[in-house]
Amino acid sequence: MVKKLLLGLLGILVAVAAWFFAQYRLTDNRVQDAKSLLVQGRYREMRQQLRNVLWLQPRHPEANVLMAQALTIDESLSLPGDFERNRELIEEALAHLALVPDDSPFGATAHEKRAALEFNFQYRPSAALDDLARSIELDSRHASAYELRMRVYAMLGRPRYGYEDMWALYELLDDAERPLLLRRWFMYEFFPDTSLTETDRQMGFAGPDQMTNVLVANARLRAFKDAEPHSAIGYAAVGNWLLKQTDPTTAQELLNISLDQATDIDDCEYWFAIAVDTLEDLGTLDDAVELVNRWPAPQDSYDYWRAKAIVQHRVEEDPEAALESYGKALEYWPGPVDWSVRNMMAACLRELGRTDESIEMTERASDVEKQLRDDVLQPIRDALFTMDDPTELQRLVQFYDELDLPRERAAWQAVVDQLESQSQETADESSESAGDPPAE
Repeated sequence: MVKKLLLGLLGILVAVAAWFFAQYRLTDNRVQDAKSLLVQGRYREMRQQLRNVLWLQPRHPEANVLMAQALTIDESLSLPGDFERNRELIEEALAHLALVPDDSPFGATAHEKRAALEFNFQYRPSAALDDLARSIELDSRHASAYELRMRVYAMLGRPRYGYEDMWALYELLDDAERPLLLRRWFMYEFFPDTSLTETDRQMGFAGPDQMTNVLVANARLRAFKDAEPHSAIGYAAVGNWLLKQTDPTTAQELLNISLDQATDIDDCEYWFAIAVDTLEDLGTLDDAVELVNRWPAPQDSYDYWRAKAIVQHRVEEDPEAALESYGKALEYWPGPVDWSVRNMMAACLRELGRTDESIEMTERASDVEKQLRDDVLQPIRDALFTMDDPTELQRLVQFYDELDLPRERAAWQAVVDQLESQSQETADESSESAGDPPAE
């Protein structure tokens, strides 16, 4: 009797094992089915397929990534204005993405998608930047992570921090995509309100027909600060906005509050840069000495060298050391377009008795400033709306040539050359169809 029971139990165990083995073999098929259902917009069926996979393999990388997408793309899961339900769905999606191991082929994707949810829906730029850094660390060719990080920095009022990301992304894109990237970057830097309007509308900071303006930007930046009260970057962003409104006193008060609230100040270069700018506007630069000495590593950026130069020049009264530091600031974006740095260099040269060099530097500062006037930038902006006229886009080549920025000049020259080549090919095809010999 016991033997029969044991044999029966063994048979059951074998059958269960066989069932589990069969289900495991079906996993890849179910994931593929879920991807097909995603394309078809059949999100409910997609989620059911993924639940079957995750019941057996809770940490299945691709299934968790797809489930996060299914939870956030299906509008039927919540009613318009149901913020609590939307919050729950975002948190559930983030939980699925957190289950994706970093060493899986989907590790970089999971971090990039976490960043998108944290930023676009939770208004948490610091968390998003951490995830984007990890995504790029895992896969330096993960193009969408660079793209999103550029946008996060732009929305924080600091597009300059995305400069190297722009060039990294440029190298990953094909010739057809590069012109649009170059346009986005130009707009981020020189027409931020226009470039951020669509994102502000999508994130709820601007109305459907409202353009980004100072009030929209203020609401956005304060939302970032409030969503992450222990992160320095939100305080820095609002402080930067206040400085642009010529209110350094309130900026200083906010930065003082952040000293008691933020836990990551020592790692936030943005905070240090705005703190020095605030002291400069208030005329209390003596306090900036300690900030420069405590500057976050690697202490090799435009913000660092500019702050160091200001302290050397106006506090330590060492124009020679300041001149060297100002020169290093010019090596990093946006140094090449910051005419004020050149004016400060001219002042140092004048104090050192190098009058001719000072005059030359002042003239160069004036040349750069002229390139940034509305009568120069507006026609370029107009040309960028259509991106189909090589003659008009030649303005960008000339613009960057005048600023002595060869990499940007070459990139836009490639765009112009591509358009001219396409125009020539079209003309040749028209001639051939008309029976004329092709152009030499």
